[in-house]
Amino acid sequence: MQGTGLIIVKKNHLNLAAYDLNLLTAFDALMKEGHVSRAADRVGRTQSAMSHTLRRLQDLFGDKLFVRVHNRFEPTPKALELAGIIAPALASMRMALAGQIYFDPKTSQRQFVVGMPEIASFVLMPQIMPALARVAPNVDLNILDVASSNSSASIMSGQIELAIGYFPELPGQIQGRQLAALDSVVIADESNRFLREGRMDLESFLAAPHVSTTVSNDPFGTDIDRHLQSIGAQRRIALQLPHQLAIPGAIKGTNLVATVERRILSRLRDADDLVRFELPFQRPAGGVLLIWHERHELDPGHRWFREFVIGAVAN
Repeated sequence: MQGTGLIIVKKNHLNLAAYDLNLLTAFDALMKEGHVSRAADRVGRTQSAMSHTLRRLQDLFGDKLFVRVHNRFEPTPKALELAGIIAPALASMRMALAGQIYFDPKTSQRQFVVGMPEIASFVLMPQIMPALARVAPNVDLNILDVASSNSSASIMSGQIELAIGYFPELPGQIQGRQLAALDSVVIADESNRFLREGRMDLESFLAAPHVSTTVSNDPFGTDIDRHLQSIGAQRRIALQLPHQLAIPGAIKGTNLVATVERRILSRLRDADDLVRFELPFQRPAGGVLLIWHERHELDPGHRWFREFVIGAVAN
């Protein structure tokens, strides 16, 4: 119609019977595994059959869908868009076929795949697992050691269902809830030359060499580095470690300092005889988040598990 500003698109009736819906199951497996042979094992097919299925999927959607990066197939933007529709649709179909219109944690045998840095699992599993055993004895967890920097991409691709970590920014399709506020303390060897009466002022804190861990997706390193950047300051990271468990041993007998979460100190070996003091500045607000893709919003099991984790950590 001219002059109305309306564009009318005529849509043909789509006959689902003309399509092989098993292709969607294969697509879901490829998204989760990122590898043809593992995806084939997941759905009970041969590798050659899965390769043929991938070609059919590419023809169906008019897109490569997956691009080889090193030894993995990474999804294209089109594949990520499709995953947001296909994954929840398959989950709903599975629940309908199993007669599960609601989620019963007492009888469910579901597995949840959760990504988190090693230190998060070190801190949180003692809180989560005893409670899970009481209320959902047959629910299984698959915890993957996923750095915060990779969590959003892993959730978008469907490789993990939830993630726990520090996320300064989240993509639009990712939802999140805070699990705990960040509460840090600085530790140092008692012989550290930058200490003054068991503490450091900001000048000494910046002059001292620091230990940091690679668990953040913040371009400045951590929320602490972001704050220092905002006031025109910078600390020297003299040692970068993949795990916080190694920090106390690395600090002893040196002038290194490290900022760690207060709640883990009691569980870090060799930390008892280290000096502890507060940060010499007001820490920016922030916290550890539980995040997930919005496609899981209507999944009753996923919703139950999210609330369970939040409650278990709070308690």
